[in-house]
Amino acid sequence: MAINFINPFRSFGGGGGSPPPFSPADIGADCVVYLDADLMTGYGAGDPITTVENFGSTADWSKIAGTSEMVVESGKKAIHVPVGGMLEGGSLAAFSNWTLYWVLKFGATPSNKYILRTFKFSGSKAIIAGFAGSAVEYYDTPRTTVGTISTSSYQVIKCKVGDTAAGEWRISDTDTDTYTRALIGVNRVVTGTEESQLDGWAAAKAA
Repeated sequence: MAINFINPFRSFGGGGGSPPPFSPADIGADCVVYLDADLMTGYGAGDPITTVENFGSTADWSKIAGTSEMVVESGKKAIHVPVGGMLEGGSLAAFSNWTLYWVLKFGATPSNKYILRTFKFSGSKAIIAGFAGSAVEYYDTPRTTVGTISTSSYQVIKCKVGDTAAGEWRISDTDTDTYTRALIGVNRVVTGTEESQLDGWAAAKAA
């Protein structure tokens, strides 16, 4: 009697399945900040935001000043933090390097304003700042331009922070008007395949 063996690696149904789409969470515990408006459930357009779930490996962002709300434009969800508002995450440890992706647009052009900073009661430190002339810069030595402010469309701000960034991370800190689609913080320099995957993922969020 012939015995038929079934290859468990054989694909059925016309050429095999596609791999699951990449998610920043695939990076694992090194992805300590992963905010994604599309993954926030229970919030409709105009709803005030009380907690932003962090799908990374650290705490949710729940310290909110002013009025932050969910906006939906052409099917795109974003966390709106207006001037006078602030969104703060839990305390993050110091690491020697960070890789940062931020998909956002601005409600108004910030001039000499903090956009993203770390905060400690002993002092604060800007990570990203907006300057006259529409420059978006990584605010440390050497100061590096990482984008140009857009109030009309979403953009990707990407930088590799070359020093420690300890403390509570704050979006806006009452200075700026921002609409965040996603914010990713990886506690190391990302290169190679991971960088390419994050580049593509962030570009798709901004599109």
